[in-house]
Amino acid sequence: MEKPLEIFIKSSEGVWKSQQTIYDFTTKTSSINKLDIKVCLLNTKNLEQDLDGYICQYKQKNYKKIIYKYSASKNSCRASGTLKKIYKNIIKKYIFKVYHHNYLKVQYLNSSILYTEYTYFIHKNIKLSVLVIKKFNLYTAACFTSAIKIIKT
Repeated sequence: MEKPLEIFIKSSEGVWKSQQTIYDFTTKTSSINKLDIKVCLLNTKNLEQDLDGYICQYKQKNYKKIIYKYSASKNSCRASGTLKKIYKNIIKKYIFKVYHHNYLKVQYLNSSILYTEYTYFIHKNIKLSVLVIKKFNLYTAACFTSAIKIIKT
């Protein structure tokens, strides 16, 4: 039987057309980005301390490549753990929790900033993400992203 994290990762694979709206509460400005993103599973193996792990690459056309390393914690359903985001040799560590197979919550916290992202698979080919950033307990930014998986025939 597949675990929630495994189902979520496999659902994420593919080429996605995405539209992202970012609103900055501090400057009261917004920006809209249209992205083509290719997500591929690079590895499924024990990453650290015999934990279930997945390494995914997110690549935007002519832009950037980000590696995500998901390491499940030792709980029985393997639905939570740590996520390492690697971009230009900078590593940020997040925590994640998969609720069912279609909902992922990712958080990053340092001394003053709380980053929380919620990703929902509405359908195997449609996902929505909501991201909020708080600084000193005040909302500073919000981001809404919709993505549609491109089906090759």
